[in-house]
Amino acid sequence: MSTITFPNNLKVSSSNWKSVCYGNNRFVAVNDNNNIVVINDNQITPILIDGASPDIGWVSICYGNNQFFAAGVDYNTGGSVTAFLDKNMTQVPNYRTLDGAITPVSVCYGNGMFAVLSEGQVQFLNQNNRDIIDSVSLNDSTLWRSIAYGNGKLVAVGYGEISIIDPKLFNVSNQILLQCEWESVCYGNGMFVAVGVSGIGHGIIATLPDGAQNFTVMNDIPDSVIDFFSVCYGPGMFVLSAYARDGYKLFTLNNTGTLTPAGIIPSYDTTPLFTYSLFSVSYGNNRLVIVGTDNRDHGVILISDAVTDENNPLLSDDTTMCNFGIIFCIILILRISTKTNVVLLLCIALLLSFVFRDYCLI
Repeated sequence: MSTITFPNNLKVSSSNWKSVCYGNNRFVAVNDNNNIVVINDNQITPILIDGASPDIGWVSICYGNNQFFAAGVDYNTGGSVTAFLDKNMTQVPNYRTLDGAITPVSVCYGNGMFAVLSEGQVQFLNQNNRDIIDSVSLNDSTLWRSIAYGNGKLVAVGYGEISIIDPKLFNVSNQILLQCEWESVCYGNGMFVAVGVSGIGHGIIATLPDGAQNFTVMNDIPDSVIDFFSVCYGPGMFVLSAYARDGYKLFTLNNTGTLTPAGIIPSYDTTPLFTYSLFSVSYGNNRLVIVGTDNRDHGVILISDAVTDENNPLLSDDTTMCNFGIIFCIILILRISTKTNVVLLLCIALLLSFVFRDYCLI
């Protein structure tokens, strides 16, 4: 992968940008001051949620089943709230309060359900009627931080503990990893990756390949890395945001466990003691978006230049491989079954690939 650079360093608001995700050719971010925004072509567009209290702190957002799902807290009541937006950012009329006075921290999509990780439990919402299906209990003394889905299982991470959840049987297995503050987890290419900071102030990474029962903590982490903030998958490998002794950086991690420096996260403030808290990173349509806050009371959104995988340029676009597959299959079928001109077939295939492109935007 080439070095990742950030030409746009945007101070957006005085609130903490908590989460960002990618879906349907756009990034969507949320913050703790009732803001949901679409990030597209370096343009930031706010989205209004009808019926929502003005005192909502959104904490997490994800994309699945052609819709966005956000969860947060109503500061007036202390209850948790959720909202759905369809793939075109039109609100689905299902703004609601979840059962119980719980505080959500992270959401994800998988197995036909949306999962909400909160204090001591995970709640599951049906992807169609958006009602709560079931829930599982977690250790309520753990400070839970992130949840992800992959290969038929959910993984939730927190301070000192990782839980693996079966979303079909709704059972939980726990792995205790003391002195480890796990901040973020994601899944890609047959492996979960969790990142955070150890009790001695050193960045930590743990991996769980498909078929393994427990996470394995990596040992070969550069001594200069103090903390890993967040992790996402793409393009073709994992991307990690980190704080090191010599600044804020990006690393890539492949499935063989090779960790490689991938760029510097720029700072717009060079004064002493300036710091970032980079809560979330997401990849899509050739770019990375990182969101968080700084200690100057600025919410920060960073949008990268185009990112490519030098070993496989097709991986530089989430939809490219899928679209090429559609085009090839349509041309092959029509060419075999008819005597239609190849140029005409190509035009038909290109048109149909755009019509069906939503199947490629996952």
